[in-house]
Amino acid sequence: MSNTKDWLPSRRADQLTMAKNWLTIFDEVVTPGTVPVTKSTEWGIPADPIAGLHTAIEAADAVLVLAQSKETRTEVVSQACKTAFEALVKVMRDIKARHFFVPPLSDADLVSLGLKPKDTIPSHIGPPVCQVGIITFYPGKNLIGYRLEPLPGHNLDDRADYGFAFHYGVLPPGGATPEQQMEKQYLMREPQSPEELSKSHFSRRRKDVLTLPYETSGMRLYACVRYENQKGDVGPWGPVVNAVIP
Repeated sequence: MSNTKDWLPSRRADQLTMAKNWLTIFDEVVTPGTVPVTKSTEWGIPADPIAGLHTAIEAADAVLVLAQSKETRTEVVSQACKTAFEALVKVMRDIKARHFFVPPLSDADLVSLGLKPKDTIPSHIGPPVCQVGIITFYPGKNLIGYRLEPLPGHNLDDRADYGFAFHYGVLPPGGATPEQQMEKQYLMREPQSPEELSKSHFSRRRKDVLTLPYETSGMRLYACVRYENQKGDVGPWGPVVNAVIP
């Protein structure tokens, strides 16, 4: 019924315990006096969903006892138990979605309900540290395909806001002419460091294809990649590789 990241317990008995705890908390009196006020009233939870939760708890509680006993457990009982807990979970999710996401619930209130307070502090994601290389392949005319491969001692980084900056340059025979030097992609000589690869594009795909101009066919492409994130932090350069453009 729930995944590992869900707020709802995975075991039915624990779901039932949580639901019963909610009812107990809803009935707690927060302002005793001639006109006592319960937490459910203070939190603005209407009577109907609370009554629905109470009914769902009773149904789930009764059938769970039968389903847990070898003497009374049958396929019919198992199905009835599944149906009852699906109804209970639906009521609990509805109450949480409608009434627990807004004040006046405090963090302490959420903890008492078995829930985690909302994390308002953004997670810190440091600069990328992984180093990756490139394996090239040839999918077609004027196309250079590349696949990223972690270097020994490194792993591909799965953090969602990281991507790859693919840096490259094209070396014509004898180096770029004055006209070609006007375009960033052309090189005058074989690059001695990745910084000389002035043409780049950003991708989140670990396997991609670079489309090059028709006139670059037969020239040599030099390329390398490094991780980047949305804040502009960059990881270490990978090794420069080269391939002849088909």
